[in-house]
Amino acid sequence: MGAPKISQSHHLLTLENCPLLSGLKEKKGAIEDFYSYLDMLHFAKEQPIVSQGLADSKMYFLVAGSVRVLKTSVHGDVFQVAILRSEESPYFGEGAMLHDQKRSSTIEALEECSCLALAKKRFEEFCVQKPYWALPIVLHMATVLNARLKKQSDDFVLVYKALAEEIAGS
Repeated sequence: MGAPKISQSHHLLTLENCPLLSGLKEKKGAIEDFYSYLDMLHFAKEQPIVSQGLADSKMYFLVAGSVRVLKTSVHGDVFQVAILRSEESPYFGEGAMLHDQKRSSTIEALEECSCLALAKKRFEEFCVQKPYWALPIVLHMATVLNARLKKQSDDFVLVYKALAEEIAGS
């Protein structure tokens, strides 16, 4: 596969614009140091980067291309949840930095794409070696995961109410 050539300065700009790393922007050398813990990976069109139900110990920063987020229902129906484009400096898979559970969605390349990958072991090394830079990242992860949990809880309550009303009306 002919992976696109992307400069280190583009990688650093992507990381600087990433919401997860916003707490590092004002800390001199922090983004560059964090970058040294990452590996570049390239993916072909339609190649899964992360697969729902499988274990994986990496998180990803999309630096080129676009991906789609897919969910599979308990009945095997696959539906698209979102499209992420590199221009937005997205990241995904951050839950793998905090726990060893199976992936909750599939991330698939919509075109050839490139990601900076952070292995959980490397993130743990970063946290031990640079705790003052790691703290804002972990706090941001916790905030995002908490918001997702709240949304899921709100959705559950909505479905429960609709089901209860349906049962009461029958």
